[in-house]
This record gives sequence, structure tokens and C-alpha cells, in this order.
Amino acid sequence: PQSVMFPGLHPMAMMSTAGMGYSSRGPGLYGSGPAPYPYQGTLPTQQGVPVADAQETTFLYIPNNSVGAIIGSKGSHIRNIIRFSGASVKIAPLEQEKPVDQQTERKVTIIGSPESQWK
Repeated sequence: PQSVMFPGLHPMAMMSTAGMGYSSRGPGLYGSGPAPYPYQGTLPTQQGVPVADAQETTFLYIPNNSVGAIIGSKGSHIRNIIRFSGASVKIAPLEQEKPVDQQTERKVTIIGSPESQWK
């Protein structure tokens, strides 16, 4: 699928909203520009659970030399990311069975609603 083609990019980012009637000037008019962001209200799913409450798990792989920048001084930056987004963010430790010099990236697990994962 497309999510494999663009690692780290949420699959919903691949959807285009152009020409879907969100522009007040009408789709396709010269100078109308891109359509504004579509309505993001809470819509019930088939099970009656609001879409905003659906939890997703996303995996990112970041270079080892970037881990410190994401964590920040005494964990301050990652705590701010978690607080601002409302998602759970966990960085996997280095694997014990592999030599450190062979490990070039770390797995980051983000759990939350699609909206919170984008923040």
C-alpha cells in the first residue's frame, strides 16, 4: 500500500481534498487556491464509537543520533510532545543481541488518535 511507499507518512495524508466542495468559490476556478481544511467533526463509526476516539499505532524509525534531540534535556522535549499531542510516544532501547555499531536507527511507537499522531 501507499503507506509503505512513504514511510513515516500517515495514510490519511495521501487523500486529496481538492474538488470535494470545501472551497466557497467552487472547485477548479482560477485563483481559488487549495481547498480549506475539511470539517473535522466527530462522526460515529459503524460500532457507534466516534472516529476521534479510535486509537492507532504508528511506527517511525529515527537515526540513533537524533534520539537525544527528541528526548530532550531530562526528557523535557518528549514530555512536551506527549502533553501537546495527547498521544503515547515510546522510543525503543537499543537491542541487546546486536552490536551497537550495527544499529543505526531506533523504533518509535506512537499510539493515539490519527489527529493526535499528527500533532
